Amino acid sequence: MGRKFLYLAEHGRERRERYDFETGLEDVKVRQARLYTQEQYDEQKQRQSLLSVLLEAGIDVRSNARSSLSTDQLRTILATVKQGA
Repeated sequence: MGRKFLYLAEHGRERRERYDFETGLEDVKVRQARLYTQEQYDEQKQRQSLLSVLLEAGIDVRSNARSSLSTDQLRTILATVKQGA
């Protein structure tokens, strides 16, 4: 690991991509990939699951509004919907 960038290895070989150590973003101008910690990855999966369940319940959270809602807020909305059912 460098001071500013993180390099990954796959099958014992270093990959060409490098990621900013602070942000996790790939150091390229277009189509940036992002590295997530296990906690961030789990949180993202939880959000996707909550959004899917809400959609099944008839609540479509618009994509432009999703980033403004925390995972806890999504859980609260789902609990409210389940309580009212």
